[in-house]
Amino acid sequence: MSKSQPIIYLAATGHGFGHAVRLASVADVLKQLNPNILLIVVTTAPRWLLESYIQGDFIYRPLAFDVGVIQADSLNMDKKATLQKMQDIFKKKQSLIASEVNFIRTNRVDLILADIPPLMASIAKAAGIPC
Repeated sequence: MSKSQPIIYLAATGHGFGHAVRLASVADVLKQLNPNILLIVVTTAPRWLLESYIQGDFIYRPLAFDVGVIQADSLNMDKKATLQKMQDIFKKKQSLIASEVNFIRTNRVDLILADIPPLMASIAKAAGIPC
């Protein structure tokens, strides 16, 4: 028995808005091509930003799978803080993967699109979903 609604999980790094905007633009085109599609957008970028690009409904899941670069301002990277935050994320790597695999399977996701979060490849592989 096949389901009638395709479900796509889109994950973007929340670092800056460029990755989220690019992914939201792709999501909007997918929604235009198939208005029945269910989009699950996973990022720490703000919902208002996504809503300004995606016409129609989508599920917003504010999670971080990476940190990008922590910056004091638009020009200066905080390498020590970035390293610490990434180490914190990788300490939780197995539980993050297990949690998202459960979410993906429960929601019967068909495809994962990711713009940069490195854990998404491991999550997709563990869920048995193309990414």
